[in-house]
Amino acid sequence: MGSRNSRRWGYALTALAVIAAGISVFGPQSFPEREPTFTGATAWNIDPDGTITEITDSDLVAETTFENPPPLPASAVVREFHAEEGWGVLDAAEIPGGCWVFYSEIVATGYRVLTPGQLVDLEYEDLVAQYGSDAHQDGYRYRATSVRP
Repeated sequence: MGSRNSRRWGYALTALAVIAAGISVFGPQSFPEREPTFTGATAWNIDPDGTITEITDSDLVAETTFENPPPLPASAVVREFHAEEGWGVLDAAEIPGGCWVFYSEIVATGYRVLTPGQLVDLEYEDLVAQYGSDAHQDGYRYRATSVRP
């Protein structure tokens, strides 16, 4: 008999807690004239020194502002260009390891293609400096943003 009474008290306390929290147990169909509303939630942070602070929405928003650095100019020589795939690699003294280029970055009219050994002027970006140490374009650290044959 004792466990049955404690179970009833448990149900009663649970129902009171639900009502106190402002949550409708019956759902919106039971009270069509009353729209369900969320009263909000509160989260707390307990620091190692024991101080308790409330976590607000503004604490959860990380400010991330990225400034695109200006493109870097260079003169380069075409190492290779795969016209059927539309990409290639350019070599310049300022660009160790080569610079990846896609056909859409070639400033020209008509069929845009580069030939090995061709001299070009380009603007490029350093992907690692701009996006982090894992940023590469098909294994190349540098990517051309504009190429003028």
